Amino acid sequence: MSAQRPDSDPGNDSSDRGLMPMWRLSSIGIEMGVAVLIGYLMGHYLDKWLGSDPWLTVAFVVLGVVAGFKGMIAAAREATTDAKRKEARRKQEGPK
Repeated sequence: MSAQRPDSDPGNDSSDRGLMPMWRLSSIGIEMGVAVLIGYLMGHYLDKWLGSDPWLTVAFVVLGVVAGFKGMIAAAREATTDAKRKEARRKQEGPK
């Protein structure tokens, strides 16, 4: 037996509650930084191992930046879709 909150609606998108959309968007900077850091660490390790300093570090940092921008674009698209969905729901409900 599962207890539901009185204000919960099975058709309601849980991402519309509270601060969830803001938290998702605020994680963009963290994702970008982590992607670049991972690229740097991988490139640095491979450079030391293969003796190709600094070329793999540069290449993997660039790949990290690309991965970070890809995540940022995906988050922006998701936020836009959520905003359009909320606006459509608001129009369906009509004025209160």
